[in-house]
Amino acid sequence: MTLLHYCCKAGCQGMGSVENAVLMAEELLKLDCDINIKCRWTQMNALHYAAYFDVAPLIRLLLRYSESKDYVDSRCSEYDDGTSLHISCTENNYNASRALLDCGANPHLTNRFGKTPLDVIPEEDEDIDSETALLRKNLRRMLMESAAAFQIPKFDTPTYEGICGKVLLMQLGFELGEDVITDNKRIGVLKYLGTTEFSKGIWAGIELSNDEGKHSGSVAGIQYFKAKPNHGLFVPVKNVRPLKKARHPEKPNSARDPSARTSKTTDRLASTNQKSVSKLQRFGSEQNLSATEHTNSYRPNSHNSIKSQSAMRTNPKPNEKKLEKAHSLDLSFERTRSRTTKTISSDGEIKVGSKVLVDGKSNGLIRFRGNVKFSEGIWYGVEFPNSTGKNDGSVNGYRYFKCPLNHGSFFKKSRLQLI
Repeated sequence: MTLLHYCCKAGCQGMGSVENAVLMAEELLKLDCDINIKCRWTQMNALHYAAYFDVAPLIRLLLRYSESKDYVDSRCSEYDDGTSLHISCTENNYNASRALLDCGANPHLTNRFGKTPLDVIPEEDEDIDSETALLRKNLRRMLMESAAAFQIPKFDTPTYEGICGKVLLMQLGFELGEDVITDNKRIGVLKYLGTTEFSKGIWAGIELSNDEGKHSGSVAGIQYFKAKPNHGLFVPVKNVRPLKKARHPEKPNSARDPSARTSKTTDRLASTNQKSVSKLQRFGSEQNLSATEHTNSYRPNSHNSIKSQSAMRTNPKPNEKKLEKAHSLDLSFERTRSRTTKTISSDGEIKVGSKVLVDGKSNGLIRFRGNVKFSEGIWYGVEFPNSTGKNDGSVNGYRYFKCPLNHGSFFKKSRLQLI
């Protein structure tokens, strides 16, 4: 987290002072603080935090300093690639939603499952109090009125409906089946690239190497590609790049640059010749040395040579001391690494019963891991030692684990850290 993230968090009602948070944030913005940096655990930028903690003055301040018109609709992977308005509506934050709409947020944009901000407002149930029910009612009314009055800008994104798939891949610099990496450091294989029914724009369908995905390649009943369950993920194409380019950004293309290929071949041949010469020289010196030692060892009156040999055995050379020290350091490192890796399971997975740190600040115990009914993908049920949670291990009447009231919550793996 950056200082700007902490300012947005400190502006939350009951947690800090809104006035002081705004003053501090403005000082940071005057120093050219980057508002696009995302939190390591939650993958949320400063605007997402302000929407989550319902700090309307900070939302207006951040958007005033934003240089991009798309910043108000920036997406968050933790909220199913929804916008800041999706976040505020999911958390029932009326003031934040009002500020975002006043600043031009698009209420028609959908998340990866094709839901608008109006669709993600929690449904009414019997357990909520009258104040929360009234808040949700007003929030829905505001969203419906804004959606009706909002004029969708024309040509805000390019259309690729008439372009062949191969041409699209060539234009964007991708190949199906190649390894790619997302902005939040997720690595997988590109299985699909093109338009979708659940949202506008170009999306990349990726099969991850682990089960941190959202689906098996199908969304809302449409199969875009095939992947293992919970290994499929859709990401906007602007947030994806080939893994080989990310690792070797300045590597020359030898197929297009003959001089680079020729120089590489020449360097390789020169290196091979140099190694061969050095091996011959070393072999010759070793033969001469062994012959000299053999001759000296059989001389009957070679008191000096025997004395020097005994001195060599008792006093090793400086190079031998360095090698011995390096070997001991390597062994020490291996022992340390083996002790460290024992704190994590053999497959690197967080298991039931593990102690974790949530969002880098709250300790908890893993009580559940698996699929849930309220969302897709793998979720972790955490029990907190105090009443900082949201439930008792059950959501929408379905029980996943048992704990005291307001001691349980559910999180994705990216927000958890083993301790």
